[in-house]
Amino acid sequence: MVKRAKKKFEDHQNVNFIPGSVEILPFDDIFFEHVICFVAFPHFDSKKKALKEMHRVLKAGGNLFIAHALSSAQIKAHHRASSPVANDFLPEEPEMREMMNKQDFGKFRS
Repeated sequence: MVKRAKKKFEDHQNVNFIPGSVEILPFDDIFFEHVICFVAFPHFDSKKKALKEMHRVLKAGGNLFIAHALSSAQIKAHHRASSPVANDFLPEEPEMREMMNKQDFGKFRS
């Protein structure tokens, strides 16, 4: 996918691809003002480690956006129908709030 993306954006000088694991992000502490996690969170093996790393690279007062193109119910139904991701899930709101609070993310908006 990285090869395909590089080819697609080869004419864009302001686009960089830095492969890495969300559980060990290849960036310094307090590096980003915003972290965007789009259509990926259910697939992380350790959601808690992922949140910890996203928090580590986020500047004070920064924003973490976890977004999906489908609702939680639609994601679950979609994953149940596809065996490779059958165990991938989006935590329910209370569990998500607890994980976010443990990382001291501040306000949580669903």
